[in-house]
Amino acid sequence: MAFMTSPGTEQPIATPEQIVKSDLEIYMYNYIGTTNQAFETTDNELYKKIWERKQWITSFDQAYKDSIAGKGLFMDYRIGMKTAVFAGYLDSNGQSLMHLAGYNFFHFPKTWATSPRNMFIESLNDGMLQAIQTGHMDFWQAQTLAQLKLENLRKTPKHLRQKVVYVPLEQPLTIEDLQGPFYMFGFFIGLCLVSFAFESTCGNLLRWRRGPQIRSESMYPEQAWGRY
Repeated sequence: MAFMTSPGTEQPIATPEQIVKSDLEIYMYNYIGTTNQAFETTDNELYKKIWERKQWITSFDQAYKDSIAGKGLFMDYRIGMKTAVFAGYLDSNGQSLMHLAGYNFFHFPKTWATSPRNMFIESLNDGMLQAIQTGHMDFWQAQTLAQLKLENLRKTPKHLRQKVVYVPLEQPLTIEDLQGPFYMFGFFIGLCLVSFAFESTCGNLLRWRRGPQIRSESMYPEQAWGRY
């Protein structure tokens, strides 16, 4: 069980803590199965908060589009999301239009669907286990996804593919955000002007009280002449 978000965010959401702290919508499809049971019985507080905020979807395509636009994040089985992305949600460079987080909420093992009365069920179970242990399942999965990606790139011209829309987690600064520094600058300029005016006024008052200043050379010219 994994989740996808918009890759255009400055810091892609990758953990349950970031999901809870974000204000993004959480989209999930109601499979009425093990996923519901796992979330309903978990003791993890973060998982409980995520489960309370979930919104059931009726359209996978709309959920993917909302995730690409940065309106929310979509939680589903990892292989299902990988298949959908490689089949129809690639940009002009062949890269995914969504960020697939590496975090797994719950690990659901690979299974093999067959009739319970199948006479070859033991052989199928042994073959499945051997394929998983030898890495054949991962190889077949990667091969299938690569084929889906190639077919998607072939059928959709490059100029018609979508582009990643960058959605910053925080809004850019505006002139309103910069009013504080301007106010502080004006305050200190005004304080300097007031200090200068006060000092000038005090100096003028002191000179007015002392009266006119008479230089010593005008009172004793012969002493002033001796100094030169």
